[in-house]
Amino acid sequence: MSMTQTTLDAAALADMARAFVRAQAERRAVGADTTAQLRGIDIAGGYRAGRALHEQLVATGFKPVGRKIGCTNTATWGKLGIDAPIVAHMYEQTVVHGAANRVDVPWTTLHLPRIELELAFRLKVTPTPGQSLEALIDGIDWVAPAIEVVDSHVDPAVASPATILCDFGAHSSLLLGAPVALAGLPPLTPQAFADITATLQVGETVLPGGAVHVMGNPLVSLHTAIAIAASLGAPIEAGEIVTTGALVGPVAVEAGQQWRGRVSFAGRNDLTVGMDA
Repeated sequence: MSMTQTTLDAAALADMARAFVRAQAERRAVGADTTAQLRGIDIAGGYRAGRALHEQLVATGFKPVGRKIGCTNTATWGKLGIDAPIVAHMYEQTVVHGAANRVDVPWTTLHLPRIELELAFRLKVTPTPGQSLEALIDGIDWVAPAIEVVDSHVDPAVASPATILCDFGAHSSLLLGAPVALAGLPPLTPQAFADITATLQVGETVLPGGAVHVMGNPLVSLHTAIAIAASLGAPIEAGEIVTTGALVGPVAVEAGQQWRGRVSFAGRNDLTVGMDA
């Protein structure tokens, strides 16, 4: 265990959380002292730091409404030194509904913005860790295409999945397209989710993607996140919105670009989300 991990007591975690809040407000990376603390931090330490930040945000009025799942591309896990995705909170203040056509992005709050095209679920019942994928489908209210705007306040030299957890889960905002109720679709199997394909247009560039980048199936990503959240003592509950990892991206973006994502799912090719920057 590194010195960083042994010195991150409750007071140090609270100080780190405040450092990230300041860095976000000032659109910069955290300072040298915090960067030194982040060197070598492990996933468990990242979750503790993320929890301290979450508690500070809630204390200042942020309302939790769901979770984001990150690092879902299993092809990158060996390089990243992980064997599971990461899970962080989203808030009422960071989720933008009705983003199927146009939405304003708060550029003045962003430091190093990138975007990811994702699939979002809203759960109508509280899931049980370990339940079957078929049972998980029965507990989903709707799905929606979504663009997550991610940001970083960490020196790239020390960045890792653990530091992402310290840094708002890299979450800045979630732009939600129009929801599609599962009750209005033909009966679904897990394979329908594994067959998802997607494209993301950023400016003139069109990038392909799909479920292959989300643990092979967004349901598997959700299933895994449910178990992780429960193990952390913060179980995912009914009513939460969960966005299940990047079908396409992340892609660096800048003001003045048009973004447009399209998700093909269960015979529907009209699941779109986008904006004029």
